[in-house]
Amino acid sequence: RMSEELAAYRVELASINERLATDSLGAIERAELEVNKHDLIELLELMESEETTEGLEIRKPDEEGEDDDGTALEEDLADLIGMRCHAPYTGASMSLGLDKHAAIVLGVDGIDPERGVMLSVLYSHPLIPAMSPCPHFLADTCRYAEKCKFSHGSSVPASEIADYDEPDFESLSEGSPVLVSVDPLWEVGRVTAKDGDKLAVKILRTGAEVSSSISAVLPIEGEIVVEDKELVEGAGASDDFAELKQEKLGRVSKDELGDWQGGGIGFKLMQKMGYKKGDGLGKNSDGIVHAIQARICPKGASLDAIMEKKGKRTRVVDGKSLQRLKEAKPKNEAEQGIFSFLNRKLAPGPAPTQKELEEKEAKSLKATSQAGLGAQSFDADRKMKELKSKEQKLIEGIKRNTRDKSTTARMETALAAVKKELASLEGKQGRIAKEMDSRVAKKKDVF
Repeated sequence: RMSEELAAYRVELASINERLATDSLGAIERAELEVNKHDLIELLELMESEETTEGLEIRKPDEEGEDDDGTALEEDLADLIGMRCHAPYTGASMSLGLDKHAAIVLGVDGIDPERGVMLSVLYSHPLIPAMSPCPHFLADTCRYAEKCKFSHGSSVPASEIADYDEPDFESLSEGSPVLVSVDPLWEVGRVTAKDGDKLAVKILRTGAEVSSSISAVLPIEGEIVVEDKELVEGAGASDDFAELKQEKLGRVSKDELGDWQGGGIGFKLMQKMGYKKGDGLGKNSDGIVHAIQARICPKGASLDAIMEKKGKRTRVVDGKSLQRLKEAKPKNEAEQGIFSFLNRKLAPGPAPTQKELEEKEAKSLKATSQAGLGAQSFDADRKMKELKSKEQKLIEGIKRNTRDKSTTARMETALAAVKKELASLEGKQGRIAKEMDSRVAKKKDVF
């Protein structure tokens, strides 16, 4: 009986070795096969020690073979750090509606005797605060350690992690399950209407309907566990007046609604009457509010004169424009006195160049651990998502205020700053990925 089991395990071990020899395996599947191979070798060694029949011997792998297998396993696991995946979350006391969540592999927690290789992951679309990555942990400044209410990385078996599939935004339609961003967390919902890049999503947990851009949602593959009974029962009903109203006014966006107000008496009175910031006006909170751009015009001026003045923004003083007056001033006026001398001596030196900043950053990345690089990569990815969302809102604001040149100019300035910061983050992300790839390449060269 023992010999038959040993023969079966040998065949299974040979099959695993053949699969490992192929190049078509993914990183996660290869890591799982390596773990299974190690488990089989340990089982064969244990059965050999218990075998008492003479003549039955199992050749034990030599130390050199074990070292090679361990090295290959370490290399495969190192490739997983910083990789996107889908991982389960078991720390919630209630059902979150999803079996697996989008995540990023932060590091390797070691090998558990019962569960195999354990990986530390951070969830990119948290549904509860415990899933949300701790910002102080990413900056290595958190003082609470295990007592922190935010996530420092959840330990998940490698066998339960699935490959990450890019979301298919083209397939979004009415009734599609999605995750929608409701700062600072995400909520499970269903699409109730779609108009270009704008979506109306009904949150299943609260029943509230919010408007969101397509960049602030994540399509969910498969079906969600929690069903919205009200949405299913009333799927065939429609309100013509409500549809016409939404068509005329557009959907309410909680991110932009009320952000313009400055805490004046009107807003305070509205709050006393029960208004909540972020909700729409009206009985069903589906109204829309936009600030009206006020401009003071000369008394008695005609409409033609106002429109003509709007196109001419050059200020004139005594027949000369301000630009000509500035050019008439001496460009280099020598400052005299002890205070001028002190200002020149105590003034800060020239700002570092872009090349100097990149060299300093490269030294810092080389001194950072592999887990630290993964945390920085995740932090940069999160900031890029926020900037892209801000960029989209600024572009929409510019389109909406084309007639107001001053507001458009301010928004264009802010948009340029956002694009510059976004380009800087993309460059940093590339340098982090390059550093991680170079470390993996060095390990392969050594072995």
